[in-house]
Amino acid sequence: MTEGTESSYYVILRQKLGRRTREPLRHPSFVIYLLVAVFGFGGLGLWIELYRYVNAPPEAKASLDAARVAMMTLFPALVGSTALQAIWAESERDFRSFAVLVLAVSVLMAVIVGPMSSVSNGAALLLGAMAWIGALWFWIVTNADQQDFRDRISPSAPIGGDNPNVELPGNLDEYTH
Repeated sequence: MTEGTESSYYVILRQKLGRRTREPLRHPSFVIYLLVAVFGFGGLGLWIELYRYVNAPPEAKASLDAARVAMMTLFPALVGSTALQAIWAESERDFRSFAVLVLAVSVLMAVIVGPMSSVSNGAALLLGAMAWIGALWFWIVTNADQQDFRDRISPSAPIGGDNPNVELPGNLDEYTH
């Protein structure tokens, strides 16, 4: 990069985030893992509390307090584990820095909004749901290049695998032109 083009680093980060947002969603294994493991099992505490709220007996006064707590702990847990993964595993400093920023914003939101009694349960759940969507996106961009979640045919399969020095099977001894 030449001097005076510092703003282009933000463009590079934005492009990287865009690629990491789009590309993994083309892989069924990635999407299924995201839905089942991260969204489903990761959100299990929230799903249980929402189920209890919806199915409360009519004579019981149902409260969203437990769902609020579940939501306000759900997204920071996902962001925290994902951010630590990015900080330890990423080789690119701009993405590690982005992970630190996302982590700080997530923790601040949970600490400020979660216990704030002036924020209604409905508003807290709405803010938490938006933060959870952001956390899911952050998980996507952090894990976009994880080969474990990719459905990919090895490009080296036609030559016998990942080692190009391996002798190919078969022979041409009886081949005539």
